[in-house]
Amino acid sequence: MSSPWKILLPSVLVLFAVACGTTTAPAPATVPASPSDGLIDPRTDSVAPLPSAYGKRFESAWRNLQSGNFEVAYEGFSNVLRKYPQYTPAILGQAAVNVQRQEFDEATAKVADVLASQPENFAALYYRAEIEYRRGENQAALQHFQSLAGQDQYQSLVQERITALRSKLFNDLYAKATREANAAEAAETLRQALALQPEATAARLLLVQKLIETSRFDDARRQIEPLLHASDTASKPDVLEALARIDIGKSRYQEAITRYEQLARTYPGRYDQQLADVKQRWVEMNLPPQYQTALASKAITRTDLAVLVFWDLPMVRFASNLPEPPIAVDIPTVMGREEFVRALSLGLFTVDSVTRRAYPDRPLSSSSFLRIATRLMTLRGAPACAGGAVGDTDAARSVSVLTSCGIPLGGLNASTDIPLTGRQASAILEGIRRKLGSTEER
Repeated sequence: MSSPWKILLPSVLVLFAVACGTTTAPAPATVPASPSDGLIDPRTDSVAPLPSAYGKRFESAWRNLQSGNFEVAYEGFSNVLRKYPQYTPAILGQAAVNVQRQEFDEATAKVADVLASQPENFAALYYRAEIEYRRGENQAALQHFQSLAGQDQYQSLVQERITALRSKLFNDLYAKATREANAAEAAETLRQALALQPEATAARLLLVQKLIETSRFDDARRQIEPLLHASDTASKPDVLEALARIDIGKSRYQEAITRYEQLARTYPGRYDQQLADVKQRWVEMNLPPQYQTALASKAITRTDLAVLVFWDLPMVRFASNLPEPPIAVDIPTVMGREEFVRALSLGLFTVDSVTRRAYPDRPLSSSSFLRIATRLMTLRGAPACAGGAVGDTDAARSVSVLTSCGIPLGGLNASTDIPLTGRQASAILEGIRRKLGSTEER
């Protein structure tokens, strides 16, 4: 080497060292971790860059974190903080290490410290939401991620988290609703689920069904509307049946019958019972007020049963050549007097021989009803299924006769004597009518 260079070289080296010690490096590019990591570069909101040496230490710490070298990464961020205690990216870097090690309390404390002095710090706001996401605090995480939506940086990652959280919350709410026995509670849970995924067909249809169960028919009609405008759901049988049930709830029986007839034609055998039931309801709605009262009763009386028997069994209503009924002094003002007199003529009830009272308002027990039902089965002679039984029998024998003849008893039995609802009685009378093969019209 020539002597001039020997003289100049030390000076050049000194100047180079000084330049390296005083020149600041440009802020590093904010490259996010992969979406699966869910962590963003904490320097997102950093304004003043670190001196080159410490900038390199931070960059090394961040790369170690991304590589899974958490201990080395944490020490690297700590090294920066020992020189620059208020450098928030390094605080958030430590928080990121805490997050990766699932030390969520420590991470939360660090993020809170940053937000206390920099409430708009994007990286800190993001880390807060990410910690909530990883802790399973889904509602809070969704709210905070949504507050970050619309900003330019990291939007794909933010939207990914929002989508995942909406899906998870929806699935949790939908599962909860399917387990909920209370229809009203299930409906409210489903509303929350649909607020997250309005296009979820199964959840919307279940909401409609729960609203129908709670007699909120107008609300059910509004909720089913989107399904009627979608080509892939408008003609689904469950949707059409829900519309029919709404029609029934609104007393639009003819419309409901039309819908069920369409379903019965399209799906033979699947909707026959529902069609028969709605036709039965339509007939009931056209019967006199005393029938409606008896049918709705939670504990029927003798008069209620007389009315149900008269209108449910044509063989009773059109029976001729009946004996004169016994005189009863307590029935002149009874609503359903004609029906009660017919029941007395048939011997379904007795009149006290001393007081001449028939006690039309006396509640009817299930055992008494079973005996009367058996008597009705044998008014035209005992059918073969009755095993030759005629006249009144005890409750156990009545159960045996009715069961042998295929009459559904709806849970009634000889050992339990409970009040009887109008619906229960009418259903059994309908079974008797069908068994005896009556074809007469009401």
